Amino acid sequence: TRSPDDKCLVHYTLDGSDPTLSSPRYAEPVSLTNVQNVVVKARLWIVGMVPSPIMVSQPFNVSLQAPPPTFFPGGTECPLGQLEGCPDHIRYDYNVMVNISTSLPLASVFYNLDKA
Repeated sequence: TRSPDDKCLVHYTLDGSDPTLSSPRYAEPVSLTNVQNVVVKARLWIVGMVPSPIMVSQPFNVSLQAPPPTFFPGGTECPLGQLEGCPDHIRYDYNVMVNISTSLPLASVFYNLDKA
């Protein structure tokens, strides 16, 4: 965070370079979207003091693609409309209750019952 009198400054980078006073100044949380292996580096400057060591985050991997849902009993990825050719295609001769779930806590799962 920064102090009200701006005597304490945090600057950061997202491109792998070391932060300088010319780097973006941290004022609020940094939004990362659709990035792979982005490392955040940050350094603190306080007037009259030597700058802090550079702190380095773990790499961030953020994808805007939702993970595929999971099925129980099991399922597999099949070309649309080609269930007969799937290696895990199983024929049931009775009613089956299928649970469809996702690993994302706030996601909704939508489905249809036709073969397409």
